[in-house]
Amino acid sequence: FELQHEKAGTAAARIGEYLFAIEQKIGMTAMPRRGVSALEQRASEIQLLRRTRAFNQITLLDPSGKEYLRVSRRAADLVRSGRDLSHSDFFRQVKSGRPYRGPVYFRDGAVYMTIAMAVGPEDAGITVAEIDLEFLLEGITRIKVGDSGHAYAVDAEGRLIAHPDIRLVLQNTSLAFLPQVRAALEDAAPDRQEVAAAHSMDGEEVLTAFGRIPQLGWIVFVEEPLSEAYRSLYAQAARSALLVLFGMLVTLLICVDFVRRMVRPIRALQKGATLIGRGVL
Repeated sequence: FELQHEKAGTAAARIGEYLFAIEQKIGMTAMPRRGVSALEQRASEIQLLRRTRAFNQITLLDPSGKEYLRVSRRAADLVRSGRDLSHSDFFRQVKSGRPYRGPVYFRDGAVYMTIAMAVGPEDAGITVAEIDLEFLLEGITRIKVGDSGHAYAVDAEGRLIAHPDIRLVLQNTSLAFLPQVRAALEDAAPDRQEVAAAHSMDGEEVLTAFGRIPQLGWIVFVEEPLSEAYRSLYAQAARSALLVLFGMLVTLLICVDFVRRMVRPIRALQKGATLIGRGVL
């Protein structure tokens, strides 16, 4: 149980730290340069930011919501396209003073999410980064418990976003119907972790623990088949029973030897008394 708790909590903490580090990189700015507008300087910073492996695409919007720059790992740079994104959810939310962390989505067999935030002065616009989650979530799929135990992650709606079987992720599978997922989604305590018996997607009884990523509302589950989890307990119980039986046998042998040692002088006295009674002095 403790091992599953530890693995789920550690995986959740690492994801939270990783995303926090990404947001810090997005928010890094240089000292203002004379003769260079805040928007131009931010564009230069994004050209450096694109080298980070986690970023699939970075877009810079001007204060009115028009696309000023777009850099991507798979396409040529697009400068001052003028595309109007002022009606997008991320633009409106950032303009209201809150950073935007979008839902997970799938494209071309990969998993992404969008982070948008205002960086620097107001005239530096809004930076919108598309994050490739492959390197982030593959750490979850590597978690093993026992022979067949594994880990997976769901978003705030119960959709599968990380699983050893990538086909389930790409099929946008929802696990909200599982009792352990439903209970975790309904429980609002951010630091709470549970271990309980439940059922897997295949109906197999499993022992499950989960850890939360409060910044995103994601939940990491670590599960192990119940039969496998109790296998070691059964083996330990069998060893304990053998040890008890062995101890009882040793105790019995010691008691028998002790009784024999006690009886031997008594029998000698009895024999001597008998001889004396017969006149053999």
